[in-house]
This record gives sequence, C-alpha cells and structure tokens, in this order.
Amino acid sequence: MSDSEGSQPLSDGSGMSDKLLGDSAPSEGATEDLPMIGGQPVLPGKASVASSIFNLTNTMMGAGVLSLPFAMRSAGIAAGLTLLVFVACLSCAALVLLIKCGEATRQFTYKGVASIAFGSSFALFAEFIIILYTSGTLISYPIILGDFVSSIFRSVLPPHWFLYGILGKPAVVIVILAFTMLLPLCSLRKIDFLRFTSMVAIFNIFLTVGLVIVRMVIEYVYTGPRAISEEHGEIEFLNLGINFFLAVPLLGVSYTAHYNVFNIYAELKNRTQARMKAVIFPSMILCLGTYALASFAGYLTFRADTEDDVLNSYGKRDAAAIVGRLAMAFTIAFSYPLVCFAWRRNVCNVFLTKTRDTYPRHFIVTVAALVGSVIIAIIANKISIVLGFSGSVAGTCVVYIFPAAFYLRLRFMGLVSRNDHIVTKVFYLVMCVVLLVSGAVFGVGGFTSACKRAYQVMVLKE
Repeated sequence: MSDSEGSQPLSDGSGMSDKLLGDSAPSEGATEDLPMIGGQPVLPGKASVASSIFNLTNTMMGAGVLSLPFAMRSAGIAAGLTLLVFVACLSCAALVLLIKCGEATRQFTYKGVASIAFGSSFALFAEFIIILYTSGTLISYPIILGDFVSSIFRSVLPPHWFLYGILGKPAVVIVILAFTMLLPLCSLRKIDFLRFTSMVAIFNIFLTVGLVIVRMVIEYVYTGPRAISEEHGEIEFLNLGINFFLAVPLLGVSYTAHYNVFNIYAELKNRTQARMKAVIFPSMILCLGTYALASFAGYLTFRADTEDDVLNSYGKRDAAAIVGRLAMAFTIAFSYPLVCFAWRRNVCNVFLTKTRDTYPRHFIVTVAALVGSVIIAIIANKISIVLGFSGSVAGTCVVYIFPAAFYLRLRFMGLVSRNDHIVTKVFYLVMCVVLLVSGAVFGVGGFTSACKRAYQVMVLKE
C-alpha cells in the first residue's frame, strides 16, 4: 500500500466503543474511516513531528547506551560498528512495516493487526509477548534508578551522616522516586504530554556521552596512546570469538521502540505513513550517532578493561561518573512513563475490554503497574536472569519476528503493498526474510547469554 492509501476499518473484536484518544466521542457515521485501538476510534492526533521524534528517540535510548562500549569491546570496533548500523537498518525497516500493516488493517495495536493477520488466538499471544517485554522493562528501570541514585548519595555524603544510611539504600530511593516523580508522569493521559520530559531525557544522554568523550580526549592528551595501551591493552578491530556473541544480545535490542510506535503514530498530527517516516528516520539516525560516539569513546578509553556499565570503569568518586549517573537517573525516570504507557494500553486491551476507558481506570492500572514493578524490583535479587530470558524471547519477537510475520501474512492476503512498485515490494519481502533470520539469531544469542549469566549467578555465585 502506498503511503497515502487508506483502507476500510476492520474490527479486532474487542467490543469497546467509548472514547480513547479524544476529548469527545465521534458520531457513529464519523468513525467509519477512523483507525482503531482496542476497538475504539482513534481521533486525529495533535502531536507535532518534532515532539514525536523526542518521544520515539527517548523510547529507544536509555541506560542501555552505557553498555554499548562493552559490546564494542566484545565484538571489536569493526564488527561492533557494523552490528550497530545493521541493527539500526533492521529496526527502522520493522517500524516502517508496522505502520504499513497498521494502516492496511486500520488497527493501531499489535493485537489488532495480529487478529486480522492470524486470528484472535495469535493476537492474544502477541499481546502477551508485549506485556511480558514491557513488564521486564518496568521492573528493570526502578532497579537501575535505585542503583544510580543511591550510589550518588554514597559518593557525596559522609558515611557518618544519618542520611547516608537512608538514601544510600536502593530500596528507599526506589520508593521515594516512584511516588514523587514516576507516578505523576505515568498518570498523564496522552503520550504527547511527555514530550518535554523526553527532551530532557535525550539531553541528559547527550550530556553523559559528552562526558565520556571528554574523558577520552583528556586521557589521550595527558596520558598518551602508548600508556593507555600498556594499561588497558591494545585496540581490537575484529573479535569473532565467543565474546562476539556477548555483543549480539546487547546490540540486538538497542533500538527497541516498536511497542510504542503505534501509540506515537496515533497522536501524530495529520498522520500519514510519509509523516511517520519523517519521525522514524531522524530518530534512528540520532540514536545511531549517539550510540556510535558512546561506544567508541568508552571503548577507546578503557579497551580490555571496559565494564558492562562504562561508568563503573571510572572511580567511585569520579566527578564525571557521578554527573553521568545523575543525568542517566533522570533519563530512566523520564523513560519509565513511556514504557508504562505501552504496558497499560496492552493490559487494558487484553484484560479490561469490557470496562469503560475512564480516568479512574487509567489511574488504577497505572498505580498497579508502578507498585507491582517497585515491589518486584526491591525483593527480587536475581531479576537480571529473568529479564535476560524475557528480553531474548519477547524482545526479538516484538522487534523482528512480529513485524515481518504481520507484513508477509497481510501481503499474502492482499491487504498491504497493493499499489507499491515492484522494486518496493521485493525490497520489503527481502527485509522480512532478513528480519526473521536476524530475530532468530539475536534470540538464540540472547538466550545463550542469559543461560551463561544464570549459571554464573546460581552455580558459580558470581
């Protein structure tokens, strides 16, 4: 289907008819050409291209940028950069395929598209996978937030102070931030309302990456390349050994924003596939550039001694590391509501289809998500294992497998790409095959890495 082509609305059978994204419900006749989310009409959006870019970029980027120098160390500079570009192209193609499938079916959810492509049973499975993946992210963000902020307090407060024993504990920090910062942001009704916090989050990532770059320059100017090589080892350009597969799961899901792309598209003003591409492409280029700079600067500074969180490679009381952790803490806090938005919408589409979409329901589900993720984040001491498995399985499905499968099935049904040029059709078919193969490879690599981590924690007690 061409970017400007529309199609008739198709119902996903959820049965809801109340308003969702507008201030008032449209009349029955006015909803005929409107796309649907959870069986409810999606009214014309009001978000600008710029604000949509901020939200999509913030959904993609997060604390994962700090692990990319380690991925570069594991794969080598040449292989790492190749993987970064390759995954960016795949993720970009998958996002475009999702929007094409959404417009073809007039459904702006994974469940809605899957229902038309494969039936209601597969639709529930797809929605469950997204809930699983976003649940893992909702749990991991408070853990990272608590670790970052508590480590900052332990670095700047004297140990004999009373507040050191309180604010130095991750659990206390998680609870305080959850109800003072995360809850108000998660309670907002529209994703476009988060555009300003997304701007701050992206700025903080740039600040952190800038600090890593400045520290690299200082090391090379005052220490010298030879001294760095003697202390941290030589630069590896290509590492195709077992360590290469440690980089695969880290890079494979480094551009994940797919679970939110329909939500962002639904609120885009004058939405068309062409305008959404104007959101997707700049966001991807912005992420790729930031990732490349962070990877190179972090790895070239510490080389073989690069840790999985590059900030841990600096001293505990290093000023740059403290500022970087503070900046990334705000990034995590401002990214959490975006994930919560996607989780809440998918949960409502599966479990609350017979209830009215009111603000009390919205708030109750939000509180449930926040309280549940905070409790699990505090009491679970081996949560990294669970997240490793859920990310390797659910993440690859959401990013690679589902978009390709949706497009191929709808193409077979004649619902998508009917007016595309033959070259465009062939291109999309090839990309679908590459997505499916890459998804399988990344999934196996991530699953293997998670198994190795589980063995280290549970058997070796590392």
